[in-house]
Amino acid sequence: LTAIGGLFAGTIITLAVPPAAAAAQAAQPQAAVVDPAGLAATAADALVAGDDARLLKSPGDNLVRMNVQSGGNGLQYVAYERTYQGLAVVGGDMVVVTDSAGKVLNTAVAQDRVIDVGTTPKIRAKQAQNTAKGQLAVIEAVSAPRLVVLAWGAPRLAWETVVTGASATAPSKLHVFVDALTGKVADSYDEVRAGTGNGF
Repeated sequence: LTAIGGLFAGTIITLAVPPAAAAAQAAQPQAAVVDPAGLAATAADALVAGDDARLLKSPGDNLVRMNVQSGGNGLQYVAYERTYQGLAVVGGDMVVVTDSAGKVLNTAVAQDRVIDVGTTPKIRAKQAQNTAKGQLAVIEAVSAPRLVVLAWGAPRLAWETVVTGASATAPSKLHVFVDALTGKVADSYDEVRAGTGNGF
Protein backbone atom coordinates (compact mmCIF):
# COMPACT_ATOMS: atom_id res chain seq x y z
CA LEU A 1 0.00 0.00 0.00
CA THR A 2 1.05 3.55 -0.64
CA ALA A 3 0.37 5.93 2.26
CA ILE A 4 -0.36 9.57 1.65
CA GLY A 5 -0.31 11.77 4.75
CA GLY A 6 -2.22 15.02 5.19
CA LEU A 7 -3.02 17.37 8.05
CA PHE A 8 -6.64 18.45 8.52
CA ALA A 9 -7.97 20.22 11.61
CA GLY A 10 -5.12 18.83 13.70
CA THR A 11 -5.77 15.21 12.65
CA ILE A 12 -3.45 13.07 10.54
CA ILE A 13 -5.36 11.44 7.70
CA THR A 14 -3.82 8.46 5.90
CA LEU A 15 -5.23 7.30 2.59
CA ALA A 16 -4.44 3.80 1.41
CA VAL A 17 -3.95 3.29 -2.32
CA PRO A 18 -4.75 -0.27 -3.49
CA PRO A 19 -1.73 -2.17 -4.87
CA ALA A 20 -3.22 -2.29 -8.37
CA ALA A 21 -3.74 1.47 -8.38
CA ALA A 22 -0.25 2.05 -7.02
CA ALA A 23 1.20 -0.12 -9.76
CA ALA A 24 -0.80 1.76 -12.36
CA GLN A 25 0.52 5.06 -11.01
CA ALA A 26 4.08 3.79 -11.16
CA ALA A 27 3.56 2.71 -14.76
CA GLN A 28 2.52 6.19 -15.87
CA PRO A 29 5.10 7.81 -18.15
CA GLN A 30 7.21 10.41 -16.37
CA ALA A 31 8.51 13.65 -17.87
CA ALA A 32 11.65 12.66 -19.70
CA VAL A 33 14.93 14.39 -19.01
CA VAL A 34 16.65 14.01 -22.36
CA ASP A 35 19.21 15.76 -24.49
CA PRO A 36 20.77 12.71 -26.16
CA ALA A 37 23.11 14.61 -28.46
CA GLY A 38 23.81 17.33 -25.94
CA LEU A 39 22.63 19.95 -28.42
CA ALA A 40 20.46 21.89 -25.98
CA ALA A 41 23.11 21.92 -23.26
CA THR A 42 25.83 22.96 -25.70
CA ALA A 43 23.76 25.82 -27.13
CA ALA A 44 22.63 27.02 -23.72
CA ASP A 45 26.14 26.87 -22.29
CA ALA A 46 27.43 28.91 -25.23
CA LEU A 47 24.77 31.54 -24.59
CA VAL A 48 25.55 31.65 -20.88
CA ALA A 49 29.28 31.96 -21.54
CA GLY A 50 28.67 35.09 -23.63
CA ASP A 51 27.53 38.56 -22.70
CA ASP A 52 23.88 38.39 -23.74
CA ALA A 53 22.15 41.27 -21.96
CA ARG A 54 19.03 39.16 -21.36
CA LEU A 55 20.90 37.12 -18.76
CA LEU A 56 21.57 40.16 -16.52
CA LYS A 57 25.06 38.89 -15.72
CA SER A 58 27.50 40.88 -13.63
CA PRO A 59 31.28 40.33 -13.54
CA GLY A 60 30.83 38.49 -10.24
CA ASP A 61 28.20 36.08 -11.55
CA ASN A 62 28.64 32.39 -12.25
CA LEU A 63 25.83 30.37 -13.84
CA VAL A 64 25.85 26.61 -13.20
CA ARG A 65 23.78 24.28 -15.37
CA MET A 66 21.53 22.08 -13.21
CA ASN A 67 19.54 19.95 -15.67
CA VAL A 68 17.91 19.64 -19.08
CA GLN A 69 14.19 18.91 -19.19
CA SER A 70 12.35 17.93 -22.36
CA GLY A 71 8.91 19.29 -23.21
CA GLY A 72 6.45 18.95 -26.05
CA ASN A 73 7.31 19.49 -29.70
CA GLY A 74 11.00 18.83 -29.10
CA LEU A 75 11.49 21.78 -26.78
CA GLN A 76 14.34 21.54 -24.28
CA TYR A 77 14.54 23.56 -21.06
CA VAL A 78 18.05 24.06 -19.69
CA ALA A 79 18.02 25.29 -16.07
CA TYR A 80 20.78 27.26 -14.36
CA GLU A 81 21.43 28.49 -10.84
CA ARG A 82 23.42 31.66 -10.20
CA THR A 83 26.09 32.57 -7.69
CA TYR A 84 27.58 36.01 -7.09
CA GLN A 85 31.17 36.16 -5.85
CA GLY A 86 30.67 32.66 -4.48
CA LEU A 87 27.36 33.36 -2.71
CA ALA A 88 24.10 31.68 -3.70
CA VAL A 89 21.69 34.06 -5.41
CA VAL A 90 18.09 33.60 -4.29
CA GLY A 91 15.89 34.62 -7.21
CA GLY A 92 18.73 34.50 -9.73
CA ASP A 93 17.88 31.24 -11.48
CA MET A 94 17.19 31.13 -15.20
CA VAL A 95 16.12 28.80 -18.01
CA VAL A 96 17.23 28.67 -21.63
CA VAL A 97 14.72 27.19 -24.09
CA THR A 98 15.92 25.47 -27.27
CA ASP A 99 14.35 23.41 -30.03
CA SER A 100 15.34 19.81 -30.74
CA ALA A 101 18.22 20.98 -32.95
CA GLY A 102 19.71 23.09 -30.19
CA LYS A 103 18.61 26.47 -31.51
CA VAL A 104 18.01 28.92 -28.65
CA LEU A 105 14.41 30.12 -28.76
CA ASN A 106 13.98 32.04 -25.52
CA THR A 107 15.25 32.70 -22.02
CA ALA A 108 13.50 33.20 -18.69
CA VAL A 109 15.44 35.02 -15.95
CA ALA A 110 14.03 35.33 -12.43
CA GLN A 111 15.78 38.56 -11.45
CA ASP A 112 15.18 41.90 -13.18
CA ARG A 113 18.42 43.78 -12.34
CA VAL A 114 22.14 43.18 -12.63
CA ILE A 115 23.66 42.42 -9.22
CA ASP A 116 26.13 44.92 -7.82
CA VAL A 117 26.37 44.55 -4.04
CA GLY A 118 29.10 44.22 -1.43
CA THR A 119 29.56 40.82 0.19
CA THR A 120 30.71 41.85 3.67
CA PRO A 121 27.84 41.82 6.20
CA LYS A 122 27.51 44.44 8.93
CA ILE A 123 24.96 42.35 10.83
CA ARG A 124 26.20 39.17 12.49
CA ALA A 125 24.61 35.82 11.74
CA LYS A 126 23.33 35.38 15.31
CA GLN A 127 21.58 38.74 15.23
CA ALA A 128 19.92 37.85 11.93
CA GLN A 129 18.86 34.48 13.36
CA ASN A 130 17.24 36.14 16.37
CA THR A 131 15.36 38.52 14.08
CA ALA A 132 14.15 35.58 11.99
CA LYS A 133 12.95 33.72 15.10
CA GLY A 134 10.78 36.69 15.96
CA GLN A 135 8.66 36.10 12.86
CA LEU A 136 6.85 33.05 14.29
CA ALA A 137 4.79 32.61 17.43
CA VAL A 138 5.97 29.03 18.05
CA ILE A 139 9.54 27.89 17.31
CA GLU A 140 10.41 24.23 16.83
CA ALA A 141 13.68 24.47 14.88
CA VAL A 142 15.94 27.15 13.43
CA SER A 143 18.58 26.65 10.76
CA ALA A 144 22.01 28.20 10.80
CA PRO A 145 21.83 31.44 8.79
CA ARG A 146 23.51 31.43 5.38
CA LEU A 147 24.78 34.53 3.62
CA VAL A 148 23.12 34.98 0.22
CA VAL A 149 22.33 37.61 -2.35
CA LEU A 150 18.59 38.23 -2.49
CA ALA A 151 17.76 39.19 -6.07
CA TRP A 152 14.04 39.91 -5.70
CA GLY A 153 13.61 43.58 -6.59
CA ALA A 154 16.75 45.55 -5.74
CA PRO A 155 19.54 42.99 -5.08
CA ARG A 156 20.88 43.01 -1.54
CA LEU A 157 23.12 41.01 0.76
CA ALA A 158 21.03 39.00 3.22
CA TRP A 159 21.11 36.29 5.85
CA GLU A 160 18.65 33.47 5.07
CA THR A 161 17.31 31.54 8.07
CA VAL A 162 14.68 28.78 7.95
CA VAL A 163 12.40 28.85 10.98
CA THR A 164 10.12 25.85 11.56
CA GLY A 165 7.16 26.13 13.92
CA ALA A 166 3.80 27.86 13.72
CA SER A 167 2.21 31.23 13.30
CA ALA A 168 -0.83 32.19 15.34
CA THR A 169 -3.05 30.26 12.91
CA ALA A 170 -1.04 27.60 11.08
CA PRO A 171 2.11 25.46 10.97
CA SER A 172 5.00 27.13 9.21
CA LYS A 173 8.40 26.54 7.62
CA LEU A 174 9.41 30.12 7.02
CA HIS A 175 12.44 31.30 5.03
CA VAL A 176 13.36 34.70 6.44
CA PHE A 177 15.80 37.03 4.69
CA VAL A 178 17.36 39.62 6.98
CA ASP A 179 19.23 42.48 5.30
CA ALA A 180 22.87 41.91 6.19
CA LEU A 181 23.55 45.66 6.30
CA THR A 182 20.51 47.01 8.17
CA GLY A 183 19.30 44.02 10.22
CA LYS A 184 15.73 44.48 9.01
CA VAL A 185 13.61 41.73 7.45
CA ALA A 186 13.99 42.15 3.70
CA ASP A 187 11.56 39.41 2.64
CA SER A 188 10.28 35.93 3.50
CA TYR A 189 8.36 33.02 2.08
CA ASP A 190 6.66 30.03 3.67
CA GLU A 191 6.92 26.44 2.42
CA VAL A 192 3.54 25.77 4.06
CA ARG A 193 0.68 26.98 1.87
CA ALA A 194 -3.02 27.16 2.61
CA GLY A 195 -5.19 24.69 0.70
CA THR A 196 -8.75 25.90 0.29
CA GLY A 197 -11.11 23.53 2.08
CA ASN A 198 -8.29 21.19 3.09
CA GLY A 199 -6.34 22.88 5.87
CA PHE A 200 -2.62 23.51 5.68
